[in-house]
Amino acid sequence: MASKFGLAGGIPERRVRPIWDAIDSRQFKNALKHVSTLLSKHPNSPYCLALKALILERMGKSDEAFAVCLNAKELLHSNDSVLMDDLTLSTLQIVFQRLDHLDMATSCYEYACGRFANNLELMMGLFNCYVREYSFVKQQQTAIKMYKLVGEERFLLWAVCSIQLQVFCGNGGEKLLVLAEGLIKKHVASHSLHEPEALMVYVSILEQQAKYGDALEILSGKLGSLLMVEVDKLRIQGRLIARAGDYAAAAIIFQKILELCPDDWECFLHYFRLFAGG
Repeated sequence: MASKFGLAGGIPERRVRPIWDAIDSRQFKNALKHVSTLLSKHPNSPYCLALKALILERMGKSDEAFAVCLNAKELLHSNDSVLMDDLTLSTLQIVFQRLDHLDMATSCYEYACGRFANNLELMMGLFNCYVREYSFVKQQQTAIKMYKLVGEERFLLWAVCSIQLQVFCGNGGEKLLVLAEGLIKKHVASHSLHEPEALMVYVSILEQQAKYGDALEILSGKLGSLLMVEVDKLRIQGRLIARAGDYAAAAIIFQKILELCPDDWECFLHYFRLFAGG
């Protein structure tokens, strides 16, 4: 349970902790008793209502849980004075998802992000809702907003991976891949890359466009040092060279890998295919 300044959903954490302890120990009746007492003191607290809904859902009272969630959602939408934080929304999201109403959680996050446009925590929650809904375009849009807000590499990767998912599903194709490549190139020019996963994504974007030479150039350059394990780099180089059609050079790479890792079955299969016609 996250909190700031000793508060959880705007409620003193010491008041909320016994509820979570009871939930964690599956003492749901005791948890319901605690949250009912808390609601008597904070009747307009969306977080308290979200906790009650969570408990009711765990008790198998789905209809009651859904009604309480809707009550909390209505409070969030109609009362500008109530606290709207990620802890409240994420608790509601858990219940809505378990009740097969993830769209309700998404609408809560969308409303919250509309009210607090630059709240990174809320935007991350909204992004995760879109991930669960397989809304790849909205994932991309939200990730780019976060990237523009703080310039962090991880949000760039979220945007690029969302673009790749669209392409895998047959939407956009070449234009989207060009967009993704452009986003990464611009970031590299201003910030470089700092994680091996980022390099892997960059290479995969180039590979999807059959730009094998460009990908190999990236690997052999400064960014290639992000791959600390030499054999990992060799595996990627071997695959790219083979896909580019230079089977003799690819065979040399795969031989090196097998010398370093004799039990690398995947590499052996790649090597075998070269002699079986590429």
